[in-house]
Amino acid sequence: MASGQPSGWFIYRPPFNGFDDLRKVVEWLKGLEGTPHICVFPGPPEHWYWSLRYSLEGEPGYALWGDNTKGASKGGLDDVFGFPFKNLVQRYEEGHLNIGEGVNIVLKGDLRQVKPVIGLFFAKDIKQYLGFGLVTDITLDAYRNFRGWSEDKEDKGAWVLRWRMRVLWLDRDVVDLLLKASGPKDFEEGLTGRALTLTRLLESLKGKLILRNNKCFKDESLLSQAWDILRQIINNDNEVKRMISLYSEVVQLSIVRVAGPAVKSEGCTPRALDASSYNRAMDEVRKELYLNDDTAKKFVAATSLGNVLLYGPPGTGKTSLAIRFAKALTGCDPMVKVANALWFRRDVIGGETLENGNVGWKSGFIIEAYNRAAEALERLGNRDFLVFLVIDELNRADVDKAFGDFFAMFLSPYPEEWHVPEELVNEIRTYSHRDKEAEDFLNHYGKHGDEPLRHIRIVATMNLADVKNLFMVGEALTRRFTAIEVPCPEGDKDLDKLLGDGLGGLGKVMPGLKDRIKSLVSCARGKVKDKGLCIPPSAVKAALKLLSKDYSMNSGRVGLDFVLKDFADYLQLSMGLVMGEKRKDMLGKAVDDCLKQGRQQR
Repeated sequence: MASGQPSGWFIYRPPFNGFDDLRKVVEWLKGLEGTPHICVFPGPPEHWYWSLRYSLEGEPGYALWGDNTKGASKGGLDDVFGFPFKNLVQRYEEGHLNIGEGVNIVLKGDLRQVKPVIGLFFAKDIKQYLGFGLVTDITLDAYRNFRGWSEDKEDKGAWVLRWRMRVLWLDRDVVDLLLKASGPKDFEEGLTGRALTLTRLLESLKGKLILRNNKCFKDESLLSQAWDILRQIINNDNEVKRMISLYSEVVQLSIVRVAGPAVKSEGCTPRALDASSYNRAMDEVRKELYLNDDTAKKFVAATSLGNVLLYGPPGTGKTSLAIRFAKALTGCDPMVKVANALWFRRDVIGGETLENGNVGWKSGFIIEAYNRAAEALERLGNRDFLVFLVIDELNRADVDKAFGDFFAMFLSPYPEEWHVPEELVNEIRTYSHRDKEAEDFLNHYGKHGDEPLRHIRIVATMNLADVKNLFMVGEALTRRFTAIEVPCPEGDKDLDKLLGDGLGGLGKVMPGLKDRIKSLVSCARGKVKDKGLCIPPSAVKAALKLLSKDYSMNSGRVGLDFVLKDFADYLQLSMGLVMGEKRKDMLGKAVDDCLKQGRQQR
């Protein structure tokens, strides 16, 4: 995984040659004699959000963590290098160095002698294990702080000790929120209450783990139990392939880019629009995203008039359509919120909160969107413009609990019927403690009234597969949107776009491969369509990426039938994210039948 090392400036030294490839790291860990050192790294969800975002945007595949100077004393420093957090540093030294008398310190030259340090990523406030990684290096840095970690030198001290970890595994929900959440608050709220895999697996050890501070296990029995649990995950080839796919292709993923917490942005001014702007934006989106003509036409018309609800099977591109169209039309990134069952009125509109011992008013994302629109109005004047808010997976929210005031504000899909209730304005004014968004809102409302609201466009998405087992969104909410279906593509209509460069060098080596893949996918879609199963573009795209990466690393296998069978396996692996065992068996039979049919037709 060459992308894990920035620009090739760092190389793995012996005995770790080849560790650029995550599979080699995992194979080593699978064959480990005895147990590794295992540590728990607890911290606020916000700190973990930025550390894991670093693994996507900073140095792909590597997360950061650290320890501070508070409480560090001479007795708390390790004996070899004098680093704080002796608990971790000594284990790292013992696992990787042969330490003789005096200054005779050498690296262990045999992998069988190395005892690695594995860190568990624990988000304290929500009591969730997000994943785990291999500690690769430790830095003492008095000059710089990682900008995602706040420092209060009078209270917590400075984060002078920092270490990198090769990410071995992240929960699927964690990855999903890292890619979609608009910031750490969304990330935390999205994870709260979810049944994350590692949290569930480690439940039996809950009473034995100290989760207040960074801590490494001493009890051999505890180490053994924890390692048995982690090995269940790294022994799962599908999970390993998922992590390889995430980090090897991370630069191409549709990540919702989030500005770092230490950088103050002046805000993006949206473009002024004219009658042709909407179709031009859609043309730009369709260069990269498959969308049938009917859906594209309806979406353009609906967004020009008001709020839109995109619904359809998982993986058909609803969220990508909403985000990409908003950016193409306005030139600005939209606000993106991922709905969850714990949303309250305070999250959506705003409400009372207790902070630093004071009862105050905290704004929700609708107030934030209003402020964005008001600021753009002051810059652009009477020109036409829009500010977009994307609410992903809307039906995960408890509508009655979270959207009551939303109904009063947005009476229909159409802006001329939207207004800010006077009761809401008066409510905010009654609080002497208000956040900055609330202060800005009162100022903007005094100048502009309802006008900024009418420049907002809300695009919500809903997976049909979720309707039976998550909160029903209800008629009261759907009447506030124009509902547009994003259907599953039929046949091979979307494949020319996906196959354009999705095969990398394989397409050149095997000229007939593209046509065989198109025939296979078209055949499989035809067989499962009447059974209510969709093979979405996202699954095909993921399978193509995995196939291309596989053959770029393992070029020994040749033959069209072998490659096509590998693609079929990767397609089923990708589809495993969105269906149960019964449907997986159904898909497997359909794909096998289509492979046989393709061989017979040659």
